[in-house]
Amino acid sequence: MLITEDNDERTVRPGDIVLQRGTLHGWRNASPTTWVRMLSVLVDADPAVVNGVALRDDWRGENAMGG
Repeated sequence: MLITEDNDERTVRPGDIVLQRGTLHGWRNASPTTWVRMLSVLVDADPAVVNGVALRDDWRGENAMGG
């Protein structure tokens, strides 16, 4: 299960592809009996720019998931 930064939960099924582009997210296996296998690929990227200002790297804060 994919959990997005606004606590929305989406079930991910075999063969599904999820693209996360610089967003906070989490994963949870919703099955108490079945294991899960995932493949992750990380790609380096330039900082996001909004209105000509690069966003900070500091993603940990009071609004971060679990914190």
